[in-house]
Amino acid sequence: MAWVVLLIASAVTAAVGILLLVDWRWLRHLPALRVAPAATDSAPPQRVSIIIPARNEEASIARCLDGALRQTASNASNIEVIVVDDGSTDATPHILGEYAARYPQMRVVQGRPLPPGWIGKCNACQHGSEFAAGQWLLFLDADTEAGPNLVANMLTTTRQHQLDVLSVFPLNHLGSISERLILPIFWRLAFTVFPAIKHWNPIMPARSALAVGQCLMFRAEAYRAVGGHAAVRNKVLEDVEFAQVMRRAGYRLAVVAGLDDIAVRMYQNFAQVRQGLAKHAHAGQRLSGWRAYWGMFSNALLSVVPVCALALVLIGTQWGWLDTLSNMALVVSGLGYALSLAYWLRWYRQLFRLSVSRSLGLALLAPLSVLAHMSITGLGVLRVASKRGGMWKGRAVEG
Repeated sequence: MAWVVLLIASAVTAAVGILLLVDWRWLRHLPALRVAPAATDSAPPQRVSIIIPARNEEASIARCLDGALRQTASNASNIEVIVVDDGSTDATPHILGEYAARYPQMRVVQGRPLPPGWIGKCNACQHGSEFAAGQWLLFLDADTEAGPNLVANMLTTTRQHQLDVLSVFPLNHLGSISERLILPIFWRLAFTVFPAIKHWNPIMPARSALAVGQCLMFRAEAYRAVGGHAAVRNKVLEDVEFAQVMRRAGYRLAVVAGLDDIAVRMYQNFAQVRQGLAKHAHAGQRLSGWRAYWGMFSNALLSVVPVCALALVLIGTQWGWLDTLSNMALVVSGLGYALSLAYWLRWYRQLFRLSVSRSLGLALLAPLSVLAHMSITGLGVLRVASKRGGMWKGRAVEG
């Protein structure tokens, strides 16, 4: 029994160490937006259409519009902002009207009725694209806040790497405790299942392709060549599916971090976190297959399993199972737990820019966070499998 416990502790520690080394490497060299050169750059100006679908976004739409309208790119005069009011019933239309009256480069478009077989966001994005005159189409979610150099830096990145599609992972603002506990776990799962951001490869296999729909830019010709959002009209994970459509069509795509250039607060409370992640669960599992299970298992391996291994050793030491191996088992299992804490500390610090103290606190709570995320995901899959679906912003959503 003593040797079995020691072998388990050793295997867990080795696995955590390997995952730590692998992810530490790509986190250290995280692909990021290229900084735009000075205004003396001789590249010809390119017109960019920023398209923002908005449905009941009174709490965030002003920040989003402020960011979209303050771009300081050298071709700022070639930027237009198109907002699709997708049937809002709150104060969103009033806010949009005030901004449109002040900014001539902004246009408000009334959303069209939702056709059968369409997801609401895809319908709004497709409708907005029909009014766009830009060479590039930049789709921003209404809960994002763009920095003044976002467009310039995105154009620089696409030009330097000859990209047709560029998606940017924003800095996530985590307000409530539920956001801090669960969203970083969700993003680790996403980056494990769809590892596009881990390696710079514009011609990646389609199955690895990922896009972050909060900030997603297409060359207009490429977007229209595949049919625009009609190509993913009924997809809950429309951003990931769109990235894979573009790669299968042969277009060059990249996903980069833009933590200095765009921020987002995806959800405001636990109810929104639960609804938002649950609606993605079944679609993500269907799209990724066995990789979804590996992603969930690796999250557990980095959090729940080291705690269980350490607890097993402590119990064995207390009850006399380990005898002379107790000290060795304690050292090995303690090292595994320490590596787990180091992993999550780096994760929270690097991708979410949390303070050391807050990151350490969340690292200690990582097992609880992973179990909570698993519960939300599992219930979401069961809900869709039972044909009950879900709701998001007043509309029924299927997986």
